[in-house]
This record gives sequence, structure tokens and C-alpha cells, in this order.
Amino acid sequence: MITAGHGEGGVSSRGRVGIRVYLDVGPGGAAKSDFTIDSLQGVRGPDGTPAVLAQVHNTGARALDMVGSLALTDGPGGLSAGPFDARLGTTLKPGDTVPVAVPLDKATRGGPWHAVITMKSGVLERKAEGQISFPDQPSSSGVPVKAKPLPLNQRPSIVIPVAIAMIGLLALILLTMATREYLRRHRASDG
Repeated sequence: MITAGHGEGGVSSRGRVGIRVYLDVGPGGAAKSDFTIDSLQGVRGPDGTPAVLAQVHNTGARALDMVGSLALTDGPGGLSAGPFDARLGTTLKPGDTVPVAVPLDKATRGGPWHAVITMKSGVLERKAEGQISFPDQPSSSGVPVKAKPLPLNQRPSIVIPVAIAMIGLLALILLTMATREYLRRHRASDG
């Protein structure tokens, strides 16, 4: 607690900090954390600003503090936009489904767009995609589309270099073992 001021009419300020602790007592292990991204929907606010609403469902047994981002590709004329930060606003309790709003730039065209959203809570991460459009009129909503989950391991920019490195490492190990065996046999026949 922080307090500042003198006598009557002084200024007082108090700060509070909280830390979430998961305490597991007894058999059964720690509660599981998990969530799904169920749908994506293009909307336009009262001032005409477009946003994407993603319905996120906590399917685990722990509360989640969500963060994330959204990228738009394959838009009108081949445009791309983002990434844009997602805003949840509250902690997502077990069993709850809440819309996560992703406000976009006001100049974002109506679409259609290929949307990819990435949501995280701690080390838990989920990705989903869908084709969305934004309505033209302020204070209106597009049709929600079912979000298709994306496997996190299908990132060619990561998978291909790792696979090449693993194959190279395996080849190096085999070459080293073959060289040692050759040298050992060569020494034994000379000896």
C-alpha cells in the first residue's frame, strides 16, 4: 500500500497486486487448461470501425487470461492487414464462452478476407481460421462463420528448417560412428 499526503485533505493512493496461484492438494494431479475458438464474425461499430469477434470457449478446469492477435490475408485486390491485437477484457472462467474483440483499422475494406486468429493463455496456444466479411453499415454484424482449428506444427517457416537440421545432425552422427569404426578396424589390422 502506498499513502501520500499531509493532514486533512491530503491525497491518498493505494495500489493492489494479485497473483493467481493454483494449489493442488491430494490425488489426481493439476487441473487441465484448454480452450477452443468456435466462430469468427465481422462487425462494424457505431462509428463505422470494423472488428472481428471470435467466440472463445474455456473447455478446461482453470481460469484463463487470454491474449492474442489476428491477421487478415487474401482481401479485396489481394490485400493483407495486421496483425491486430485481441481484447478480452476479463478472465475467462471454466465453461464460459465469451466474444474476444479484435478492433481493426477504420480503412479496412468489407472483404471477403481470410482471417487467422492466434489466442494464448500462458503457454497454451490455439489458432483458427475462417473467411469473413464486414458489413457496410455502422452498428451491424456479418454472418458468424465456424472457425477451423489450425495445427500449430504446420508452419513451413519453422518445420522445414528444423527437419533439415535434424537430418543433417543424424547424418553427422552416422558419419562420425562410421569413421570411428573404420579407424578402430584399421588400427586393429595394423597392430
